[in-house]
Amino acid sequence: MSGNVSPPVLIQPETERLIVTYNKISGPLYAIINVIVFFLIIFDPDHRHTKYRRYLLILQFVCMTTDAFITTTSPIVLLRYWIVYSTGIMPFGLTVKTGILIYCILVIEIVIAYTMCVMYCHQEIIPKDSPLRLKSWFHPFIAALN
Repeated sequence: MSGNVSPPVLIQPETERLIVTYNKISGPLYAIINVIVFFLIIFDPDHRHTKYRRYLLILQFVCMTTDAFITTTSPIVLLRYWIVYSTGIMPFGLTVKTGILIYCILVIEIVIAYTMCVMYCHQEIIPKDSPLRLKSWFHPFIAALN
């Protein structure tokens, strides 16, 4: 056997180009949609639920940040081989471990922000004397996590 054996091709170049092209097209499109939704939340003329609007803004901002991170890093995951690599900015000073950690933190932030929105609606709908109403210390605790 000769010493110039090439490693097996894990992903076809056409497939990789398709993923990169999708990220280049969908990233700016989703960013525009996210900014439109962000401004719709800010300039909503209804002034009854301004506190809920703040929770929605937090959720929208975290979603925008997560989307921008995924678009700029363009991760490609090969589950069969347990390989993650990037075609975006990740090769330029950002390790895969750091990228996965940042993404996990952003997803946790999305879950916390969504929980805050749901809890606010839950507290507004349920009567004040109901046994199903959450304790007064629990909502600020969740808000502090964010």
